Amino acid sequence: LIKAAAMHKYGVSKSISVSELRGLLREKACVGPSEWFQALLTQGVLLMNAACTLLPSEDKSTRAGTVVKEHTRFWRPVVEAVVDAIVEECGKQGRGVVFAWLGAESLETKKMLDKHCWGKHKDVKVEHIFHKNPAAMGDAFCDTPNIFATINQALHKLGEREVDWLPCAGWKGALGAGPGGSGAAVADEMGAFIAETQALHKMYFERLKDGLDSGLV
Repeated sequence: LIKAAAMHKYGVSKSISVSELRGLLREKACVGPSEWFQALLTQGVLLMNAACTLLPSEDKSTRAGTVVKEHTRFWRPVVEAVVDAIVEECGKQGRGVVFAWLGAESLETKKMLDKHCWGKHKDVKVEHIFHKNPAAMGDAFCDTPNIFATINQALHKLGEREVDWLPCAGWKGALGAGPGGSGAAVADEMGAFIAETQALHKMYFERLKDGLDSGLV
């Protein structure tokens, strides 16, 4: 993700090494992971998995796709509700929305939404983009066309603001989200949401560890 974003924003080559990429991020004062997510959320970007859980099979002969499908089926009602709420809100605000489908599993989710979601919001302008899965395809995710450039082109087509996919220090001011700016409350809200989520994850893993240590799990 980060390499593809750097290729889009700074025009670096796909062959850039990890050390060179890290040097570029330091030179440009690019933000760290938590603030990166905060900046994307503030700009209206939501990253979702087709499934929010996954338990790998102990049987090594079992194909990963088989295990994934069990979890995607479980989470489909949640994904459908989230997407439906997003599209409905776009309809209320008279705005368009871009969905980027990354990998084969995401297309299965799209097929489900084709049946149950898009038809309810025919007045909303929706752009669909298809690309490789960054987790499964590695560097192939950075192949042309650049996914982030394609998304921004789709946003421009809809009359929406393009996304800064690799925000740097001062991004709040650049987005009009500085102190007293109209986006300041949104940025602060997203930051608080991420902090709360991290705290919940920490509490969950601590309780899970306590259960394992005591033999209750």
